[in-house]
Amino acid sequence: MSATMNVLVVPHTHWDRAWYLPFEEFRLRLIRLVDRVCDTLEKDSN
Repeated sequence: MSATMNVLVVPHTHWDRAWYLPFEEFRLRLIRLVDRVCDTLEKDSN
């Protein structure tokens, strides 16, 4: 007899600014990342 196992994967990111670039560059990168995540979620909304 085999048991059924459900697995839930929760993707995440960690944004740790190391201050080796100006604040504006980090902000731009974060905005691009969030835009990509939102686009992916809209495409893969199943």
